[in-house]
Amino acid sequence: MTIAMADSITPANMPMGYPAYLGYVDGRWPTAPRLKELFPGAHVLSLTVLGQSLEADGVDCEPGNVGAAGAAAWVKRKLVVQPDSRPVVYADLASPGYSMREVIAELLVLGITRPRYRVLSAHYTGQAHICSAVSCPVAFQADGTQWTDKFPGINGAAIDMSLLAGSFFGASPVSTDVNWTEKILMQLPTVREGQSGNVVRTVQGLCAARGHAVTVDGVFGPATLAAVRAVQSAGRVAVDGIVGPVTWGKLLGV
Repeated sequence: MTIAMADSITPANMPMGYPAYLGYVDGRWPTAPRLKELFPGAHVLSLTVLGQSLEADGVDCEPGNVGAAGAAAWVKRKLVVQPDSRPVVYADLASPGYSMREVIAELLVLGITRPRYRVLSAHYTGQAHICSAVSCPVAFQADGTQWTDKFPGINGAAIDMSLLAGSFFGASPVSTDVNWTEKILMQLPTVREGQSGNVVRTVQGLCAARGHAVTVDGVFGPATLAAVRAVQSAGRVAVDGIVGPVTWGKLLGV
């Protein structure tokens, strides 16, 4: 199981229904408080871009923000205050002085080993993935990857989208603001082109029930992709061909 996480400096551009959202506690766009208001039932991952606030869940290491050494120093301070917090480090794969490889090296110098923090890599391939030595030119296993900055948002906006390991947040947040329907939708698997099996048959059957021409054969091919996109377009949600919580809601009519 994986978790989709949306991110934008403009919270209003992000659709409802995702299990997680990324925001910031400082800098030019301190969006985290607003995200908690807009999406009370979701995980909100907060980052510091200045490397100062220890209230954040993680640190944003990229040009213009904190460098590799500063990010590692922030993680050390965070672990002193919250030893079991597993701080998040966000960085790309290549920027000199800011890359994830350099952050990991700086953390090792400080005696902080990999299990004590989470890695959120930025690797814009256009394909949802989590960086690893198998999938990407890296020597680490990420806990999540921001894989695009062109994901369809609201009103034609482009937003960032990350894919996280199912264990990224640990226990699910408890919120009385999420109704039982939303909880069920968030637990349904994400289905996309190239997959096969019973869950694909379910998607195909729901598309067919809504009048879209698709064969219920359990293979998510071009015809199923076109049907899913048609459902998304009719439902006025992001047309990406991926069946996540929002699209499941449109398929099920809830």
